[in-house]
Amino acid sequence: MKVVIFTLSVLVVLASARIDYTPNLTCENGSPTEVTPQPPSEITEQCPAVDPPESVYLDNPDQCSSFYECVHGDAIFKCCPPPLLWDSARQVCDWDYNVDCGSRPNSEY
Repeated sequence: MKVVIFTLSVLVVLASARIDYTPNLTCENGSPTEVTPQPPSEITEQCPAVDPPESVYLDNPDQCSSFYECVHGDAIFKCCPPPLLWDSARQVCDWDYNVDCGSRPNSEY
């Protein structure tokens, strides 16, 4: 029941066509976890209103172990399984030695 409520609240937070920074989410052990809110980051990418044939993924600029998946115009927060990190170039979760996080903070695992 808690998982359903948490999932619904995540969807409500992310229910706009423009990707919104989710300051109360982080990845812990591969699952979204609530944390103390932080100042929002600028995210300029947007999810398309209509899903294209290929999935659209967006980097989380504040965490290298998570990303967003665009679904019907909404940005859905996703976590890589521990200890993997999000590889934005290949759009997959991969081992840290294969991933360039750039300015994104590394994993919390």
